[in-house]
Amino acid sequence: MKIRILYLLSSIDGGGVGKVLLTYLGRMDRERFVCDVACLDSPSHKLLYYEGFRAVTENIYFLDKSYPKRLRQFVGILKERKYHIIHCNLEEASAVYLLLGKLFGVKVRIAHCHLTTSPKTTGGKMKKILRPLLYAVTTEKYACGEMAFAHLWGNAKDKHIMTNAIDVGQFRYNIDDERSVREEFMIPDGNPIIGTVGRLSYQKNPSFIIDILQELRRREPRFTFLWVGDGEQAGSLQERCKREGLDANVVFTGNRNDIPRLFNAMKVFILPSLYEGLPIVGVEAQACNLPCLFADTITREIGLTDRAEFLPISSAAVWADRISTLQHCEHDRTTASGVMNTKYDISEAVKCLETEYQQFYNEKYNKAK
Repeated sequence: MKIRILYLLSSIDGGGVGKVLLTYLGRMDRERFVCDVACLDSPSHKLLYYEGFRAVTENIYFLDKSYPKRLRQFVGILKERKYHIIHCNLEEASAVYLLLGKLFGVKVRIAHCHLTTSPKTTGGKMKKILRPLLYAVTTEKYACGEMAFAHLWGNAKDKHIMTNAIDVGQFRYNIDDERSVREEFMIPDGNPIIGTVGRLSYQKNPSFIIDILQELRRREPRFTFLWVGDGEQAGSLQERCKREGLDANVVFTGNRNDIPRLFNAMKVFILPSLYEGLPIVGVEAQACNLPCLFADTITREIGLTDRAEFLPISSAAVWADRISTLQHCEHDRTTASGVMNTKYDISEAVKCLETEYQQFYNEKYNKAK
């Protein structure tokens, strides 16, 4: 009998959680597992990962924006599909969906944490209310890393770490990528390319990135910054770059599905986020053997290779100094990736997840017989 799994996440239109999940589902054994996805996006075939999820799932559900309608819709899905496992990626908000799963007979209920801190921009009171419910209805506690687990689950012993694994083979260095990226964005040959990848939102500390670029321009007038991603602050960030004369140095690419190619064109990758769980873009950049500068607010677990460094987000000048040094260094990008054959390599990670799912199913369903 195949094991039926429903995954819940906020979005399949870019973002690390959707990317991680898509990578796993692309490698899952479809003879053993049937996977569906429910998300909070508005229905659209233009969503970045839509076609990818269509290829690896039986159903994609777009949950209604109205909360009462959404819950009724979710109940209808549970009644129709009869899932064995719900794997929820909505932090404390997972509690409501897992409660409904319990009421409709889903015996394996997974809550998965992707953050190491609670954003100040979201409702703290509601999270405090939902946490006890989440603890009560969750059967399996998951997180993307040790710090993320501690954030939501404390020192609970029944720990499951589902790493933000990647297909390492997609991130092999290709020297021709830099040439094609320069041609696409009309970047002069003399400009070193640095960049970041992520949603243009508060979490990624975008105003500080502009501070860094201002400092860098004082040291190195000739550079190009690839700002990869989209988000609610895109317009205001573009306006600020124009106001401060950085528009000639910054390329806003929007959401992209050719991240390995863009990484291969960069000399330095930066991620000065205010908070993260364990950023998949950091794993990907290191798989490309790219020098990476991370905020010291991010878990040290992301330091997978000797190309990773951690800097304080209290000084843009410190970041600019380090970028200035690194962008003129020659790094061997052709050596075997330090991420290969580790727990962040999807070929290894998916085996662990499948084993856990099978174990949960055997314990909850086969023993009940």
